[in-house]
Amino acid sequence: GHYVSVSARFLTLLGDFRETSGFTVLPDDEAEDLIRRNINQLEQLHLHHPDSLMLVNSDSTRFLSHAAQLPYVHVVEGGVAHTDLMEEDGAEQMHLKLFLDFLLISHADYVYLLRTGLMRASGYPYAASRIENKYFEVVEF
Repeated sequence: GHYVSVSARFLTLLGDFRETSGFTVLPDDEAEDLIRRNINQLEQLHLHHPDSLMLVNSDSTRFLSHAAQLPYVHVVEGGVAHTDLMEEDGAEQMHLKLFLDFLLISHADYVYLLRTGLMRASGYPYAASRIENKYFEVVEF
């Protein structure tokens, strides 16, 4: 069916993702505030696409678990890791999840990237959107 894709790249901000170089881990109250602000953006995008499901992907399982509580959100199951830091055990499954996320993003009707503050302006969803020439927008807030 029809769906939109929303990506968020937190790096190490939420404390649950290992990055290739040192980055900031926010104090828990600031991390929860950042999650809440991103969830608010998901809700705003849903208002623009009320009849569409929302595929959400991120480098943070912490954020994904919050997002998955929204009834219109779908999250692809599986672990997340930086491609340069995937461990031997489970690496194949993580690579498959990355590939599946990329493929699903490429078929979305609209592709969005959420970004604020120290969050990364990831090229991953943009590259996926180019495969099927889909609308892409960075939502800065």
